[in-house]
Amino acid sequence: MRVVVGILFMAKDPAFLFYYQDFLVGTDDMSNDEVGAYIRCLCHQAAKSSISEKRMMKICLRQDVYETVSSKFVRGEDGNYCNDRLASEISKRKAIAESRQKLRHAFDRLSQLQSDINANLDADSKPTGKVFVPGAGKKAAQAAARKQKAANNKKVKKKKSK
Repeated sequence: MRVVVGILFMAKDPAFLFYYQDFLVGTDDMSNDEVGAYIRCLCHQAAKSSISEKRMMKICLRQDVYETVSSKFVRGEDGNYCNDRLASEISKRKAIAESRQKLRHAFDRLSQLQSDINANLDADSKPTGKVFVPGAGKKAAQAAARKQKAANNKKVKKKKSK
């Protein structure tokens, strides 16, 4: 992930979950050539969201391998192939990553709020007064408290001089 002038760009996820037991069961009747071609087709789909018939045929090399491998994919309206299970796993992984990012932002905000609260408490964990300085931290809160104290002192001196 990178940020350029306030715009967030999500990098392509370089991995997907691989459930080896499901894979072994689903490919048990395949030859080694078919399994190898199937894995390569899945990898191309993960990189490009689908795989073209031309690319799949090039990977499979032989018609019998192509027929077996293509049966594991669904052909879309655009003519490209997509393995539904892989698309689902990639989608789930993306949703989890987005959820974690939102959670990180929420915790960062919560941490900032806690800092604001701490900045407005004295040594006995009591509010320092009616001054609340959001997002500024302890130094700003202390400066605001000094400023308010100075203003109060001026009021007291004016009352005494009258």
